[in-house]
Amino acid sequence: MRYILFTILIMFPLVVSAAVVDLSISAGDIRFSKETLVSGEKVRLYSRVQNVGEEDVTGYVTFFQGTTVLGNSQVISLLSGGLPEEVYIDFTVPSGVFNIRAEIQGTDPTDTNLNNNTAITGMFEPVHDQDSDGVIDEKDNCLNLANADQNDFDADGLGDLCDEDDDNDGLSDEVEAELGSKPIQKDTDADGVVDKKDSFPNDAKQTNLSETFSKIVNQVVADLQNTEKVSEEEPVVSDSLMFSPHTVFGYSHDSWNTFTFSVVGPIDKSSQYEWNFGDGIKSNKINTTHEYKKSGAYVVTLSKISEDGLSEKESTTVLVPFFTLENIYIDLLIGFLVILLATGGSVFWKLNKK
Repeated sequence: MRYILFTILIMFPLVVSAAVVDLSISAGDIRFSKETLVSGEKVRLYSRVQNVGEEDVTGYVTFFQGTTVLGNSQVISLLSGGLPEEVYIDFTVPSGVFNIRAEIQGTDPTDTNLNNNTAITGMFEPVHDQDSDGVIDEKDNCLNLANADQNDFDADGLGDLCDEDDDNDGLSDEVEAELGSKPIQKDTDADGVVDKKDSFPNDAKQTNLSETFSKIVNQVVADLQNTEKVSEEEPVVSDSLMFSPHTVFGYSHDSWNTFTFSVVGPIDKSSQYEWNFGDGIKSNKINTTHEYKKSGAYVVTLSKISEDGLSEKESTTVLVPFFTLENIYIDLLIGFLVILLATGGSVFWKLNKK
C-alpha cells in the first residue's frame, strides 16, 4: 500500500501539469475579398485561426484548391486566450466550379486535437467576364469589348462600342463617318428624312438627289437657250441627256463618236475628279467632251479622290455605234458599194447593148 501511495503522489503532479494545445479553423473562417467571384480575376483569400487551448502556439496555414497548393504557407502565432489571427494569400479565380481547403500544420507545441485543424468550404461557381469591364457576361451587351458604361443608343441589345449601326438608321457607323453624318442620330440634319434615305444627310435643304439634279438640269437648259457656247466649268446638257446609275454624273451623245460628260451637283473643290473614258484616255476636267476613235462599248468611270486619299467611283457604259453615216468606215463601205453597183450596171448595160 505504501508503495502504491508513493507512486500516486509522484504521478499526480504530472497529470495536473499536462495542458491542452489546440488551434481551431472552420469553413466559416474562410472568406474572399469580394462577394462575387469572377473567373480570371485576382482576389484575396482569407482564413481566421483561433487558439482554443491552454498554451501559446506557433505554426502555419496552407491553402489548397483540390490537391493544388495555393500560394505560400502562412505563419501563425497565437496566444492562449488571445484574439484570433487572420492570414491571407492572393488567388486567381478559376473558370469552373471549385472549393477551398485550409489546413493548420507544423504547430509548436504539437496540437493535441487534430479534429479541428482542417476546414473545407462548399463549392463556389464563378461568373464570367470575358472583357474584364466589370460587367458579367450574362448582363454585358458587348462580350468581347470592354464597355463598363453599357451605352446602347438604339436600345437594340448591342452596346454602342460593338454595334456597327449605333442609331439603327440603316447606315453603318463606318459609312456615316465617311459621309460626315452623326452615327448616333438617325436624321442628322433633322429634315424629317432618315440618313439612309437622305442623299444630303448634312443639308436640311436637300434630301432627294434626283429632284435636286432635275432642278440643276432645268436651270442649265434655261441658261443654254440664249447661249451659243458654254464655258468648260458649266455643265453641258442636251435633249439626249443621260445619267450614271446613281446620278453622280450626266452625259450627252453629241455625235456618232462624241460625248459630253458633266459632274452632277455641287463641286467639292477640295477633291480631285478624274474621268476614265475606257479607251485609255483620262481627264481631270470637271466637265469635258470626249471623242472616241472607233465604235464599241466603253465603260466610263468618274473617280472622286478626297484630300485624305479616299476614292469614290461611279461607272456607266456608253455605246459608239458602228452602223451610222457619221462613221467614216460606213461611208467608205457605202461608197465602195455605190462604185461596185455603178460598175456592175455599166457592164450589164454594155452587154445588153451588144
